[in-house]
Amino acid sequence: MRPNRAERRHMSSTARGAYGFRITGDSVDSALYNPVSEDRPTIQIVRRDLTREHYESIAGDDHVEIPLIGGGAAIMERATGVGILEVPNELTADELAHPYLAPIASVFADWLKHTVLHAGIVHIAGKAWGVVGAREAGKSTLMAGLAINGLPIGADDLMVIDGVEVFSGPRTLDLRPGAAEYLKEGRGLGVVGMRERWRLDLADAAPSLPLGGFLFPSWGDAISVAECPLDVRLDTFVNGRSVQVNPMDPHEAMRLARYPAYNFVRPQDWNVFDDGTDALVQAIEAAA
Repeated sequence: MRPNRAERRHMSSTARGAYGFRITGDSVDSALYNPVSEDRPTIQIVRRDLTREHYESIAGDDHVEIPLIGGGAAIMERATGVGILEVPNELTADELAHPYLAPIASVFADWLKHTVLHAGIVHIAGKAWGVVGAREAGKSTLMAGLAINGLPIGADDLMVIDGVEVFSGPRTLDLRPGAAEYLKEGRGLGVVGMRERWRLDLADAAPSLPLGGFLFPSWGDAISVAECPLDVRLDTFVNGRSVQVNPMDPHEAMRLARYPAYNFVRPQDWNVFDDGTDALVQAIEAAA
């Protein structure tokens, strides 16, 4: 939902953040963060060198450690509100903001009983829509096309939901080389987080909006937009979560499944790319 007058007064400060958190510490200078109110829950980000040779997963009530693919780990301390990144290489403030903030924010959001999904977010008709799909389903490509056509993108790959409110993430979207080449957008970052990334800097978006529903993109022979079956929604919400401390509450999964959800199928053909995104937006706006 849009900030009220009191919240806007708080946002006139220098506080910045993402995923519903105020961010301080080593990544505070990142230009990718949104203005946030001073009274949002705070995560202090600390980057430091490796302190051990091997890291293992630890999932406690107040302390979580997540090994990272490139070495090291993300370490979260509930009592202090500190998220530590022990990594073998230096990281810029923007790299800390994305992609390295995501696992840290996931855990702290889970501790706050927020729902955390591995999903992108696009803002359509005043609502936040989750973009959910399997690897290589074209989620980021879809969101990049929507962004280029003027729709605000709420987040690249992490969706934090508090009741009906969906929080926006850092102002960036990472593309794979093929999509970046076709769209003629993005700047090459090289390998960040163990994969090559082309980064599309995003326009400002509302720090939060009400949940509108979910989009399930996939590739197929023809463009179609159809209601997503209930069992697919439930399976996705239960098993498609991001980093988590606690399992998905079945009642929460059913609550989310009651929101509108659409399967969006389109050919893996750049010649009909814009036709597909236009059909999707028109279907959502008509339903709204």
